[in-house]
This record gives sequence, structure tokens and C-alpha cells, in this order.
Amino acid sequence: MTSFQKHSISVQKTARYHFRPAEGIVKAQWIIAHGYGQLTQYFSQKFADICVNHELIIPEGLHRFYLQGTDGRVGASWMTKEERETDIQDYLGYLNDLYKHHKKSSPLIAFGFSQGVATICRWIAQSKIRPDHLIIWAGVIPPDMDIEVWRKVYEEVPITIFVGTKDPYRTSFHDEMYQSLKEKSPNVNLIEFAGKHEVKPDILQNWIQEREW
Repeated sequence: MTSFQKHSISVQKTARYHFRPAEGIVKAQWIIAHGYGQLTQYFSQKFADICVNHELIIPEGLHRFYLQGTDGRVGASWMTKEERETDIQDYLGYLNDLYKHHKKSSPLIAFGFSQGVATICRWIAQSKIRPDHLIIWAGVIPPDMDIEVWRKVYEEVPITIFVGTKDPYRTSFHDEMYQSLKEKSPNVNLIEFAGKHEVKPDILQNWIQEREW
């Protein structure tokens, strides 16, 4: 009997993202990757009061699913363990196209939250885009990333890591990675805040204002 063989083809897919234009001259542009099980229409509200002269682009993961059962709230994901490498290539192409569509000469800030940290880090490394700042919020750099490629990133790009003191997902692996980055590069800054696994808009806004972006 002839057995089945796995095949795949590339297809066109509509990708959703939320966009907030800047008021007046664009002082900075953000690419923001959400966490597992979030939707951009809600996640974007965390950034609603961020400086009005900043342009915000928040792409949504290509996979949507019911968070519980077969009805109710829906979330999105960047990838799972199933067809992992294919999904990574799909979202990298998606982010490249989105960035090219909105690309400006203003400073670029790349922001990843939780699962979005791995997403944004892979995108920066693969695309060779060098943002003016990388924000890692409550997440870790993918351990499978090419170390030489990643070294070029943290040597060239200022990185700020935000993590809550009461984050239930924070592990010794997180802390070891954060400490390792700080030791390897003077470009890395760690900010701990009193909170859980969440984006704190007031803390982020204060950080932006201190840099006069």
C-alpha cells in the first residue's frame, strides 16, 4: 500500500494589525509584538496613551483560536510546536512586508511582550534590521537563535529588559539570560517593576520621557 507523504504549499493570507499614526512629525516608530493568546484590538489599548508623536504598528499573530473550548474569547499566537519552522518563516515574511509598507526615516523601536519577545528577536536577527532600541518585556530570547547573529544584535542595539517582580512565568532561566546579556554588553539595561506578567503603560511612558524621544 502506498503511504502518505507530507507536502506543503505557500498560500496568500490576510494578516491583521492595528496602527496608530503619529500626530505631526513622526518622532519614533514602533513595531510591537503581542504575547500568546492576545488580540491586537485589546493589546493595543496598553499603548493608547504612549506619546502622540510616536507611530505604533501592532501586528497580530497569524493563528487565532478559542482560548477555552469551542466558543467565547479568541486569542492569537505566533507559532506552536506543530510545523514550528514553517510558522516562523511565515511570520518573518509577514513582519518584513509590514515594515516595508510603513518604513520611515524616524528612529525604530522594536518591542516584544512574552511570546512576542521571541518573535521580535527572530525578526531583527533574520531581517538584519537594526532598530534604534529593542525592548524585551517579560520574555526570553529564543535559545535556538544563532549565537553569532544575536551577538551582532546586542553589540549594536541598545536593549532594555522589563520584568515584573511577581511575574509567575519568570524562571531562573529568565534571570540567567538577563544577567548574561548584562555581562556581555554595556548596551543592556534591566528594569524590574512591582507587577506580574503584564505591560505597565505608566512605567513605559516614564521610560520614553526620560529618553526625550
